[in-house]
Amino acid sequence: MCEANHARAAESAHLTTYTDGSFDPVARRGGWGFVVYRSGILVAEDRGRTRGGDSSAAELTAVAMALTWIAANTKDQVVTLFSDSIYIVRGCNEWRHGWRSNSWRRRKPGLRGRSRSIPNASIWQEIDTLLQMLPRLTIEWCKGHQDNVGNIRADALAFQGRNLASPALLSKTEGPPLAFGNPSNWSNTNDLASDT
Repeated sequence: MCEANHARAAESAHLTTYTDGSFDPVARRGGWGFVVYRSGILVAEDRGRTRGGDSSAAELTAVAMALTWIAANTKDQVVTLFSDSIYIVRGCNEWRHGWRSNSWRRRKPGLRGRSRSIPNASIWQEIDTLLQMLPRLTIEWCKGHQDNVGNIRADALAFQGRNLASPALLSKTEGPPLAFGNPSNWSNTNDLASDT
């Protein structure tokens, strides 16, 4: 499914984005990566390291960083974001609306109204805010590590990010810039602003 959707997206002028996270539970280090293609041509990629957390935090940070790039560079364009995490896809497409309504807590049926905090709620809130700004963006699942160039590249970037010397904050990347990956260069991508 992911390959067919990627091929369809590559034929049109809209953007296709892949995100991935990487986490080493022994070292408690996570990394994130994303790539952006237009008509099958790489236009941006970035990666960074997360502070502690878990594998979900790394995956969520990848999505948040990709959405931040998209909002800064291509806010009004059609974008498809692919993730190999069903948790990310369902969280973005189904669950976040209810979590927001419940003050970022979830209720378990049959527990007399008791609720629990959403893990990584601050990152989910950031993603929710960005998704509300990007009405032309859709999020879809793709199978990971299955000859999908975008997913494989995002995975490699996340692994590289995990091994950077210092962690990235959600609003700032660390390490050497990649193609348009440094936030200071994001405003210089005027060729991405037009929807051709």
